Amino acid sequence: MNSRNQTPGGGGLIEWVTISYQTLKFWGLLGLLLLLGLGAFYGFRYFTLTVDESHTKSSKILEPRSVRLLESEGQVQVKQLNQSNWVSAQRIRILNVGDMINTGPNSWCKLMYFDGTNVQIRENTLYVVMESSLNPGTDAQTIRGEITSGEVHMATPERRHKDTSVKLSTQEAEAALAGNTEAAARRNKEAGQSDFFVYQGGAKVLSKKDNKTTTLSPNEQLSVSKGSGTANVQPIPAPPEIIQPQEDEPLFVDKLPAQVDLRWKPVDGIHQYRVRVSDQPTFSAARYNQTVKTNSFRLNNLGPGPYYWQLYSINDQGVESAARSSKFFLSSSKIKRYGSPIRLDVENVVIMGEIYELIGKTDPGVRLTVNGKAADVQPNGRFKIFTDPIGNAKSLEIVARDIAGNITSKTILTK
Repeated sequence: MNSRNQTPGGGGLIEWVTISYQTLKFWGLLGLLLLLGLGAFYGFRYFTLTVDESHTKSSKILEPRSVRLLESEGQVQVKQLNQSNWVSAQRIRILNVGDMINTGPNSWCKLMYFDGTNVQIRENTLYVVMESSLNPGTDAQTIRGEITSGEVHMATPERRHKDTSVKLSTQEAEAALAGNTEAAARRNKEAGQSDFFVYQGGAKVLSKKDNKTTTLSPNEQLSVSKGSGTANVQPIPAPPEIIQPQEDEPLFVDKLPAQVDLRWKPVDGIHQYRVRVSDQPTFSAARYNQTVKTNSFRLNNLGPGPYYWQLYSINDQGVESAARSSKFFLSSSKIKRYGSPIRLDVENVVIMGEIYELIGKTDPGVRLTVNGKAADVQPNGRFKIFTDPIGNAKSLEIVARDIAGNITSKTILTK
């Protein structure tokens, strides 16, 4: 209410306004509600934007990644997605999700996923590329292959992201492989049974019948049946430890052709071993593939050049260990210690994400390394090398050494 009052002493009139308590309470409450409403609005908006941004980052559409068909031997065919015909693997270099690979008797092929996961598809096997993708928001990788029938060996690199998933599946079960793991799966389609093997690293095998997960450690195997589900975990024999020749060891002999003795340490509880020897890294033409009951084996009538050999333990149930592999070089002791420079031509470099393919030629019989890791060279000097994921490496150092001690190197920048 408005009031007009006379001040004492005749100083004039002073006007003021009187506001009731109820009016103050009303406007105060209205202001408070307005502030709360604005706060709630902007808070909800901030929360929504933050959640949407986080959700978008973590659930971006997965980017598909191709799979490289490195090499094949024998009758290997590929049926690409949405194609009705099978074609020879010799005509295919790139595989995508949905593509199928079929190997015949005495045939095999090797694949590499974009993260460096290697897959060896053994003879009489049907394999399907089920997943190969990258989450661009998190850099997590998703890889999965499925065996319809036959046997597949898989080797995973070091795990770079905790959400990366690498799986090997069959109709009966699915194995999730850890990083730095060597494993295999074999499926008998007629019996409806799948066998999983871990030679290094670890895996978790999920049975699709009883929804049971079993952890496999190094040198363990597990069978999963369509009818009965998961069986008990069984041991796999450990591979033998090689004594001689050592990896990349040069052997000088007075006379060629020559004999070379292979020796290894006995494995407890093992009574037989299998030895494979070839002059090619693919073992496509094995000079020896024999089972022996001793811890040594003699090679006869060897000429000069590189030799590759693999050694397996076999237990009383016929189960083989993982292969222990090595390589040696044979040459005459009369070879000159110094000669002309080694040829080292890198003809093509193909970038596959963090994996590099190097194609070129060097002199026959040399030892080749890429950033310190041994690489295979064909008897004619040709090489096709797939590196490990390079990570933060800014260059690739290629070094060729011959049996005489000569060295040639080249550097390829990666950044």
